[in-house]
Amino acid sequence: MHLLNRHVLYETLLEKGINVRHHRKGAEKDYTGCRYLTENTAEDPDYLYICPYEDRLTAKSSDALYCRPWKEEDISPDTDYFLFPDLTERQLVNLMEEIFSEYRRIEERVRLAQASASPLFELCEAIADYFHVAVYFHDEHFLLRAYDRRLDLDDHPAFVYSPQYKTYVQAPSVLDDFRVNPEYRRTLKTQGVQFWVDPTSDHCCIYANQFYMNRYLGRLIIEKESFTPGLAHAAEYFSSAIHSALSQELVSGTATDPISFLLRSYAEKEVITKEAAANAAASAGWPENGRYVASTIRFYKNQINAYMIYGICTSIQNILPGCRMYHRGNRIYMLINLEIGNLTPADIRMKLAEQIRESLLKASLSDTFHELSDFPMYMQQAVVCLDYIVENQKTEWFCEYRQVAASVWLRKGSGILPEDVLIAPGLRELQHFDSENGSALYETLKAYIVNERSPVATSKALHIHRSTLPHRLEKIQELTGYNLNSARTRLHLLMSFLYLNEKRQ
Repeated sequence: MHLLNRHVLYETLLEKGINVRHHRKGAEKDYTGCRYLTENTAEDPDYLYICPYEDRLTAKSSDALYCRPWKEEDISPDTDYFLFPDLTERQLVNLMEEIFSEYRRIEERVRLAQASASPLFELCEAIADYFHVAVYFHDEHFLLRAYDRRLDLDDHPAFVYSPQYKTYVQAPSVLDDFRVNPEYRRTLKTQGVQFWVDPTSDHCCIYANQFYMNRYLGRLIIEKESFTPGLAHAAEYFSSAIHSALSQELVSGTATDPISFLLRSYAEKEVITKEAAANAAASAGWPENGRYVASTIRFYKNQINAYMIYGICTSIQNILPGCRMYHRGNRIYMLINLEIGNLTPADIRMKLAEQIRESLLKASLSDTFHELSDFPMYMQQAVVCLDYIVENQKTEWFCEYRQVAASVWLRKGSGILPEDVLIAPGLRELQHFDSENGSALYETLKAYIVNERSPVATSKALHIHRSTLPHRLEKIQELTGYNLNSARTRLHLLMSFLYLNEKRQ
């Protein structure tokens, strides 16, 4: 696809103040270059041909350029042509050389932008220079992926800066306006270049939604207040360049947000290697060894739309520092770095409460894990938890896996999840603590659970004094957070001990 076509050329000539008449006959096409027409010319439809008056040669299959002293009655009405009644042949040649050189430079800039380290930003700046207006590209969560970096957006009423993502996001007031605007919501599904006129504010812009394999990736916005055939073609050309850059990101895995790309890979059922997870962590500045939880959210009502999903994602990311998200269908997948916001599972439940209840959602949370490369297993744990409360018509709007672990195990069997996420997570922590400190907390908890919390039987089994046991139990609860008065917690622990014992045999 070339930037210069019939409409673009005609509008460019008018902008330069050239007296020109444009006669359109055939289908639209792009121009590769400009040549002289000769008697032996085999006309290439991708070229413009300058028709010399002294030979009275007229083009038959290609677009042609005619200058004085040509008259319209001398030219076949069955062809496409441009007539310049005020220009000589030499002036016309110079003009065409100038215009084609100008558009070749623009196309070369686009090619260089696509090959640069930040293609989206470079493309936005090239588009801004072409249209002489502000240009933005926001993703599906209304985060500005790219914009003209020469603009100062700090005081822009439509955007606010997000320290978490180190970029700008659509202002809440603007999102609220979109939420109640059914005409705007319909634009989220449009294909190709469109012209938007906000009926409430008369704000105008050219926009082009970006899709990849039927998945909405965001929108290119060109703040142009008019829409002509030439502007439409130019916007289509630049939109194709943006789409190419986005596609390359997805294919190569070099998207700006590598953690969201990791979530996308999981949702698309792609294999996630330890190397891929390590690379994503390094790119995002997250440690491979930290404190993480996986979560999934499900819409359980049919009255949802794309805008609702995007708005919810944006709200959750604003209230949960260290949260990355990806939505597919009626699910949202989340990976949360607990150390960024110093969060606990209880904090997550509290922060999500209002958003989830108001939006009629159900959410689940995995156990805490420490190796980012284990993320697929723990995301599966969160998915299994959510499926369980939905399938069994539980009334909970938020559920942690540990609350239903025993029930899932009994109903589904041990084969549904790997061992590392099947057993109670605190046991690994106790084993690690014992190894580092020479203590016996793991065996203490095991004896306490197996002996049905009997202090006498537990102390006798461990060969310790009864006064030592409370101190050990207090340390165990401090390390694991387990409520040993909960029958379900004790059942999960007992099943975990039995499972580990079976493995040893």
